[in-house]
Amino acid sequence: MTRSRRVETVTEVAVGAFIFVVLGLLAVMTILLSTQALFRDTHEILAVFEDVRGLQEGDKVWMRGVNIGVVDAVAVEDRQVHVRLSLSTPVGLREDYTLRIEQTSLLGGQVLTLDPGSSDAETIPEDTVLEGETPVQFIQAAAQAAATVRVALDEGEGLLGALVSEENELYVDFRDTVANVKHISGDIREQRGTVGKLIGDDTLYLEASQVVHEVRAAVDDFRETTPVTTFTSILFGAF
Repeated sequence: MTRSRRVETVTEVAVGAFIFVVLGLLAVMTILLSTQALFRDTHEILAVFEDVRGLQEGDKVWMRGVNIGVVDAVAVEDRQVHVRLSLSTPVGLREDYTLRIEQTSLLGGQVLTLDPGSSDAETIPEDTVLEGETPVQFIQAAAQAAATVRVALDEGEGLLGALVSEENELYVDFRDTVANVKHISGDIREQRGTVGKLIGDDTLYLEASQVVHEVRAAVDDFRETTPVTTFTSILFGAF
């Protein structure tokens, strides 16, 4: 076997051994991580909803802005949606707890937000099946907000309602101003009044054009006679 051939063989063996070691380390790390997750303490909570609006397995569970678990299962049973939560830490719930589904963005994405309740309320057993609040869709919430604003405007409630109320002085002044502007624009369109006649009558335009023409002619005449007059003054002034 030649020297170059032996070098190639050693290189191939070294590369193969390196790859084998890397794969072995990856396998060990995977086993360790899966074992850690397998033996990690989890706390399950069951909850029921009337509607979950697309909540899926794997969605996060938040408590006061902190991720404390995931949605482990979602199933429909007895005309209700049963949701199983897997939490990484135990949560002491009170009677005034809240469990609701919230959107993380306008493009979708949902999370379960859990509020354990106030400290002065009575605690509930750990195996209690929680009742979740039905989520409100963005379009539905916008429609409700628009309806609320419309009612406030009709009844004159709030600042905006007071401004558009017919009994408000600002609204009355604005209405009168609009009426006056409409009246003036009508007079102009019908060529009534001084402004209407000035805008609608061509006589003023023709007279102004004639004046401009005469001024231009006078300026031109002045330009033509000025050199002669200047030369004559200089000539006779020399004597």
